[in-house]
Amino acid sequence: MEVIPLSRPATSFSFSDMPMSIPGPRIKTPLHDHQKVGLSKLLFMENDFRSLYEALIRFDPSLDEKQSLDLSSFSHIWTYEGDYIWRNKLNGERCRSKLRPFQGRGLILADDMGTGKSLTILSLIESTLEAVDTWMRNHQADPELPYYRLPRMYTNDEIYIDAPPASNPSTRECKPKFWNTNVNVDTFDFEAGPSSISKGPSSSPKSGATLIICPKTVMPIWTKCIEDHWQGTVVLGVVIGNVHQTPVANRPLVVYDQYSNRRNKDPTPLINASIVLTSYEALTASRMKDQGSLHQVTFYRVVLDEGHRVRNRDTQCFRAVQALKARHMHILTGTPIHNHPMDMVGYARLLETSSKTTGPNAFQALIDTSALEDIETSVSGLRHWGKTFMLRRLKRDLDRVPLPSKTIQCFWLKDKTDETDFALAMDGPSRPWLVGQDAVGANEEIDRREEWFGRVASGMVRTAPPPSTSVKMRWFKHFLNTQTHGKIVVFHHYRTTFEEAESILHDSGYEIMELQADTEDRAEVAEVFNNRADGKLCLLSSMMVGGEGVSLIGASACVFLDLWWKPASHDQAIDRLHRQGQTRPVTAYIPVALQNEGDCSRWIRQQVKRTFMRLISRNDPPSEYSLTDFPYHFLKWMSRYDPAKVVDEEAYDIDEE
Repeated sequence: MEVIPLSRPATSFSFSDMPMSIPGPRIKTPLHDHQKVGLSKLLFMENDFRSLYEALIRFDPSLDEKQSLDLSSFSHIWTYEGDYIWRNKLNGERCRSKLRPFQGRGLILADDMGTGKSLTILSLIESTLEAVDTWMRNHQADPELPYYRLPRMYTNDEIYIDAPPASNPSTRECKPKFWNTNVNVDTFDFEAGPSSISKGPSSSPKSGATLIICPKTVMPIWTKCIEDHWQGTVVLGVVIGNVHQTPVANRPLVVYDQYSNRRNKDPTPLINASIVLTSYEALTASRMKDQGSLHQVTFYRVVLDEGHRVRNRDTQCFRAVQALKARHMHILTGTPIHNHPMDMVGYARLLETSSKTTGPNAFQALIDTSALEDIETSVSGLRHWGKTFMLRRLKRDLDRVPLPSKTIQCFWLKDKTDETDFALAMDGPSRPWLVGQDAVGANEEIDRREEWFGRVASGMVRTAPPPSTSVKMRWFKHFLNTQTHGKIVVFHHYRTTFEEAESILHDSGYEIMELQADTEDRAEVAEVFNNRADGKLCLLSSMMVGGEGVSLIGASACVFLDLWWKPASHDQAIDRLHRQGQTRPVTAYIPVALQNEGDCSRWIRQQVKRTFMRLISRNDPPSEYSLTDFPYHFLKWMSRYDPAKVVDEEAYDIDEE
């Protein structure tokens, strides 16, 4: 049995030394501490020091008495060494510049699933209403260049990033340098009046909206989040006239559903909106067909929910996002690495973290060295990149977010395993390359490991789903007859697995609800399932449909009858059950057929993914393997392998909408 306790008793764990912020009065739901830190980090990454200062003051009014603003607890890639010399903390290289080298335009908010990332983003929108208004009316030259929006009482000389002030002085000899000259927002050119709209790049009109791109199934969740947490007038639809003539304090929150109006090419509704909701599919179709309205305006901010969908730089979806014009961009995902650390390269390009010394090729080389050779200096550089551009907190570390434990039980099943041995199957081997072998020496184990991984790398692409007579399905029948959890969720990927599982559930007397590609209102199905009383009820769900964007806290147990190539898909699916609102310990059951190399190799990918995640985030739970347990050629194959290019899509439940 592989039992992985992913929760721990409450401790005094400190997930960050960064300061906490709270939004203004329009957010009626109190934030947890990790969300307050997240708000601070997001504002820092947007270079909006005035909004950050005001949010810090709301949390700690004593900061108003300080003579300087100490932001040295926020990680930064570039540090100033004097005489216009900047040192890159990733690789130690130096460059000469009068201005601070550009760091990027956003953050990867990679907190665990179910920890309230949506509320954190809504708090960011509330905290920057004045900043958006300033940006919309700014007619200065090069308005898109990054600049610091400073608190009224501070100058550049009084804001410290590279190092904290020695004794809170108002000035010091080594003055910090910024991206642009000191910009005083009180002297902006507003001669055209508050009702005017300035232009963005290439004379495209500006929109002060936050464009939220998410899977179609998640859009109703964002609407509900806004309705539940926003204090004040919310307009769901189109506003006639120019809302920018209304003072910010009296302005309604205008939420525009671009997905439902995707055939409308008029950008005016986008300009008047505060929040624009659309799906990845609608955005991609808009760009591929006729450069729709989303690509005609410059947004103040873009948020990519379930942002792992754009990790692949070779997809039309990635190109559609990259083609958007936006001042800031943030990526939300609980699983930033799906297959390999190379996923981070796509994020880095969208956040524009590249420079002469941290360009795509240099960053890719840094990841390759870390993932393939585990060289400490490369791992250190990769972790500093993650510390700077990614904020990741796990549920087990959030003392004030009460959640029960989460356990994963892996059953190693041999073809001849019968019902009397199913319980013993939990004590299976952790090294599948030794299955069916007697005790072997160290050298022989190495040879068998090399041979096993060689077969995985050459024949892992196609594996048939388990037939009804397989040991996995026999185990499933036994599980249904003995489980005591009440309602359960069963995840599958193959259609044939769905058909076999459905038949077994019927024979076992279970009532079945479904979440499949053709399910129209998935949120409603999930809500009905959650509200039903415990009993012999099963939600039979495709991993790609029920694995994101829904809450399944009505159940405390799930079963994976299929394993999929992308390890993060399983984490996403499990956390549909293990999230805020869950009151019972959650258990995930994973039966693995030992004679099925596809099953074993997919389980191994779970371990490899955990090992890779530890390269960037030391706080992630360790794998039982280290990189040295995997042959070099296998890790090299994983870094280049793209299952989307070789699988037979007709065999799977593919749901693009």
